[in-house]
Amino acid sequence: MKLKGNRKLLTVGLAVFCLLATAAVSAAYWTDKIEIGTSVDAMNIGIEYHDNAIRLKDNKTTFQPGESREFGFTVDNTGSISVDIKPVITLSVNKPMTKNGSVFKIVDSEGKELEGFTAEYFDEGGNVVDGDNNAAFTKVRYMLDNQITLAGSAQKDADQGEVNESQAFTYYLKLAETTGNEFVNAHATMDVSTYAIQHRFRGSGEERWLEFPAAVH
Repeated sequence: MKLKGNRKLLTVGLAVFCLLATAAVSAAYWTDKIEIGTSVDAMNIGIEYHDNAIRLKDNKTTFQPGESREFGFTVDNTGSISVDIKPVITLSVNKPMTKNGSVFKIVDSEGKELEGFTAEYFDEGGNVVDGDNNAAFTKVRYMLDNQITLAGSAQKDADQGEVNESQAFTYYLKLAETTGNEFVNAHATMDVSTYAIQHRFRGSGEERWLEFPAAVH
C-alpha cells in the first residue's frame, strides 16, 4: 500500500514538474527577442577657417598714424548642406576712440570705410553708443549686410547659387591720420565670427543663425 502511495506521489510530482517546465519554456518564448536596428543623423553645418588666426600682411603689428595694412581670412563650409554666411569683424581697443580723432578702423583698399557692412559701436561698459556722431567707443563690430552662399558636400547646385565651398575675405586695418598722442601704446585686437544658416528650405522652420567664432589676432 505504501508503494502505491509513493507511485501516486511520484506521478503527481512528475506532472507538476512538466507543467512548470512548460511554463518556463513558454515564458522564455514570449519574453526573449532578437532585434536589428540602425541610427541616422540630420544634416550638419561645418564652418571652419583656413588658418587659426587672421592673416596680417608682413606680420607687422605696430602702426603709425595714417598707415594701413592688409589682412584677411578664408571661410570654409565643411558640412554636408549649403549655407548662407555673414562674417562679422570685431575690433576692440584698450583706449577710447572717436571717429574724427584717435581710431583704428577697417577700410577698403582705397582707405575708405567699408561699404556693405553695418557698424555697431560699444563703450567700455558694453553699451551701444552713437559712434557715427563722434561718441567715444572702445569696440566696433562690422557685420556684412549681404549673405554669401557656400556649397556643401551634399548640396552643390549652381542653379541654387551653390558654387564654391570656401570664400576668401580681404580688408585693411588703418590707424587714422587724426590719431593723437593720447593713443600712444594703445593695443587693438581683431576677431572674426561667421554666422551661418542653411541655404535651402529656410522658410520651412525657425530662421536661426548659428555663430562660429574663430580667427583672432
